[in-house]
This record gives sequence, C-alpha cells and structure tokens, in this order.
Amino acid sequence: EQFAKEKKQIQTIFGTLEYELTRNFRELEQLNAEVIHKGGKSTRWEQEELSGKQRYLKGFLQQQTHELSQRYTKATAQSNEERLQLQRERSRLSWD
Repeated sequence: EQFAKEKKQIQTIFGTLEYELTRNFRELEQLNAEVIHKGGKSTRWEQEELSGKQRYLKGFLQQQTHELSQRYTKATAQSNEERLQLQRERSRLSWD
C-alpha cells in the first residue's frame, strides 16, 4: 500500500515535470519562430538543437518512468512474498 502511494506521487512528479518541460519548449519554439521570421539565420540551427534536446528529455523521462514502475512492481511483489512467508511461519508456530 505504501509502495503504491509513493509510486503514484513520483509518477505525478514526473508527469508535472514532463508537462512543464513541454510547455517551456513550446514557448522557446514560439520565440525562435518569431526571430526566424524576422530574419535570424542562426536561430534555425538553435531551433534544431532545441528540438533534439526536447526529444532526448522526453525519451529520458519516459525511460525513467518505466524503470521506476518496474522497480515499484518488483518491490511490491517482494514485500508481498515476504509478508506471505511470515504469515506461513506464524501459522506453523504452536500457540499454547
């Protein structure tokens, strides 16, 4: 239960981070588009750099979210197995 709560919190944080990064990249793209429209030649290269960074960060966040999910799933399964093992041991004890 605690694992599920922590997992949800971290997923929310990652989601918020991804949203903010996307929003900020869009703002930069709009600013670059304005500069390009006004004749800024080096800005085209900067826009391509920005797009590459955006793709990298998005992929990185998706990878981290996936790995986090796998780790929590594994930790939850391990915790459940330990709990079941303790319950089995407890039920084998004699209660006098």
